[in-house]
Amino acid sequence: MAGCGQNDPSKNQSSAEPAESSAVSEASVTEESEQPESKPEKSKLSSEDMEAEPKIKPIIRIDSEKRIEYYDDFAKASEESNWVDGSTITLLEDVSCDANIVVSGKKTLDLNGHKLTMLNGGGTAFTVKGGSLTVQDSAKDGEMLIEKGMHLIDAAADGELIINGGILTGESTEDYALIGVGEGGTVTVNDGVLRRTDSNAVSMSGSGTLNLAGGYIECNSTSSEPGVSASLFVWKNSKAVVNWSGTVVTTASGFALYPENEDALSELNLKDSPRINGKGINLQDSYVINVAGKLSNTTPINVTMTEPRVFTSGLSGNGSAENFASDEPDYKISLNSSGEAELVK
Repeated sequence: MAGCGQNDPSKNQSSAEPAESSAVSEASVTEESEQPESKPEKSKLSSEDMEAEPKIKPIIRIDSEKRIEYYDDFAKASEESNWVDGSTITLLEDVSCDANIVVSGKKTLDLNGHKLTMLNGGGTAFTVKGGSLTVQDSAKDGEMLIEKGMHLIDAAADGELIINGGILTGESTEDYALIGVGEGGTVTVNDGVLRRTDSNAVSMSGSGTLNLAGGYIECNSTSSEPGVSASLFVWKNSKAVVNWSGTVVTTASGFALYPENEDALSELNLKDSPRINGKGINLQDSYVINVAGKLSNTTPINVTMTEPRVFTSGLSGNGSAENFASDEPDYKISLNSSGEAELVK
């Protein structure tokens, strides 16, 4: 596995000894402290190492229930034997990495106001399989960036991704989404920003679930292909579920949500205050929006359909025609006798 370190190698040298803290002193009290003392690996820095080698500056901290450890290499820190179930990696400096990291168990990545740049040449940077990864930013303006490769994070094989903060971006010219949702995967966006330059911010390719509860999603692609320019793209026959309650989705030229065919989605549930800037939801020929609770959005949700028809279920008592608008200037939104929204000429 390739190594990962600070963006500027010169930052690995520091003339100042790291300040001691109560957390660091607690790190020395572990189950392993009763074992014969051995010299740690170079990339793994205990509190004793920091005292003995003050010129080495740690860039990653791992907090778990039983220990606190420091590392100067992200790939080494993210190995399963180090980033153990229930632990948190916290960035202490800007970091670059070219590893492909598989996440299992329940783990947290805290950007802590720093930048993690993934330099992957071909693969996915983080793959969550049968576990849970929470991305957060306990400081401000923390960022994750993938420059090359496929997805920044892929929730696959029943993996769960929870985004509670940070700015997640992708600048590659390749047509891969920033975030992938595979078969049985779940992605929940509670806060933060997902921003993709050349393709989808999120793509779903199986019967996974996308929960949009907060934060912002942007797709800045100006492609004329819906599969590339949509912020949220669902591959055909995926039978995926989208629950949208509060996230703001912005597009430059494509749709906010584009299912590739009539079997791409099995459920599309809206409530609270979903918001779209730009073209809205392509409902294909048969999709119906399930209004799962009160709608409070003041910016109408634009919809597109091939033929005018009723396109909501449960709107009566939970919203009105003003919650929606038509992307097609020749059509308008009206309510039928049951209080459901329909597109009419």
